[in-house]
Amino acid sequence: MDIVDISSETKIEVLLSRLDYHLGEIEKRAGTETRYFEWATTVLLAVFAVIIALADRTTSLPRPLAIKLVSTLLITIPAVVSSYRILDERKSMVRQAEIVMKIEEYL
Repeated sequence: MDIVDISSETKIEVLLSRLDYHLGEIEKRAGTETRYFEWATTVLLAVFAVIIALADRTTSLPRPLAIKLVSTLLITIPAVVSSYRILDERKSMVRQAEIVMKIEEYL
């Protein structure tokens, strides 16, 4: 059976099922992107709260350079990781949207 021999109705059914799949993927990726953002925001707020709480102390902390280094890492690592993951999800959503546009052209 050649691909040309497939009926128009079958082609439309396949395209519609692929359209539904890719639209679902876009929604799923958007939800994942939102969860990464919420996670990163929560972690960063917690780290900032700890830094502010420690900054309000009247006595100086032992090893201030080490504390500043750890604080910087606790801010930088979640920010970089979440930014990378969000951008990756965004790229996937763009690919899915391009596929949806092609399917809509065929329909």
